[in-house]
Amino acid sequence: MKKVYIGFDVGINGCASAVNQDGELIGAIALPHVKEVPCYRKGKTRSVLDLLKLIKWLNSFGQITSFCAEESAGWGMGIVSATTSAYNNGLLHGLCKGVYPAVPFKTVAAKTWQKDLFPDETWSKSFSIDQAILKHGELTMFRRPRRTADGYADSCHIAEWSRIQCQ
Repeated sequence: MKKVYIGFDVGINGCASAVNQDGELIGAIALPHVKEVPCYRKGKTRSVLDLLKLIKWLNSFGQITSFCAEESAGWGMGIVSATTSAYNNGLLHGLCKGVYPAVPFKTVAAKTWQKDLFPDETWSKSFSIDQAILKHGELTMFRRPRRTADGYADSCHIAEWSRIQCQ
């Protein structure tokens, strides 16, 4: 049975990707969200991870070797975005540790995986997308929709970083 490494780029436009033991992309999903948690504004709700859809996707891989999520919140993030990101990251941690307790769960700072995988490069969203295309091919998810293209690319890189760390 092949090993499966899941990488998460957590955020409102976040994604998850799965690579196998050879570093081949075997699955990807825009993180599913529902608007259900009350926000600080009266009558508004916050978008949070749809855990049931995410579990269904994760279960499609059979046995998972490791999970790795990018740490949040990012530098300069607004209070609402930071709160949503932290809330979703907490849900993701709880889901992975609660539903898959035997699977290692790591977090990694963006600068760490970027430096480890591409040590001599200046990071940008377009660079991330270009590198994902070089590794996995010209897939539509790396181009459209534009708002999630870098999330797909980054989650592929995070999954690859996790795969390398587990060897």
